[in-house]
Amino acid sequence: MHLPRKFIIAATALFAVSSNVEAQLFSTGKGTASTALTASSGYGQIVALSSNTTITSFGFWIESTSAQNLKFFVFETATNTKVYEQEKSVGLISTNAATSTDPFTLLLSGGKSYNFGVIASNSARILVFQSLLSLTQNGVSLGNGFGRYAPYTNPTRFGVSLGTVALRIDGDLTAVPEPSTYVLLGTGLLGIACLARRRRTVL
Repeated sequence: MHLPRKFIIAATALFAVSSNVEAQLFSTGKGTASTALTASSGYGQIVALSSNTTITSFGFWIESTSAQNLKFFVFETATNTKVYEQEKSVGLISTNAATSTDPFTLLLSGGKSYNFGVIASNSARILVFQSLLSLTQNGVSLGNGFGRYAPYTNPTRFGVSLGTVALRIDGDLTAVPEPSTYVLLGTGLLGIACLARRRRTVL
């Protein structure tokens, strides 16, 4: 049976309505307290991923009284292996502003935990929660505590503390249409098929 071109186009659209969009994957919101962030005391919040996840940026709420460099990093928690690092120059950061990496693309494996962290070349402060939060968004869950990292030149985990570092993660979300969208597309496909069959019957 020969399918009309319109039918093929509509069928393709039906299977293409789900797509990846860049959006906020996870956010604790602003913390309730602040703690020092220095070249000898960086922090990496533990998160667990339920499935493979593409990260495009992440950040923290930071206050800095002078221009300096920040080093953002991601470590696989179980092996303490660094899988990503980015250094960024910043100026004066007041009122604990959200400060994120520049855009990048990093695919992280599901079923694993990672430490998303930052360390300052000089002196800054970072917002935290003084208790362990329980939070899951889009398959991203907070782990138990955060890692402590030093030195700035080559951050390495040297301990784990209880509490939660205020963190935001951006990445790819799969946009799933409403059920009504599938109903409308299905109805359209059925109508095209009926018209095609009627044309063949008339001819």
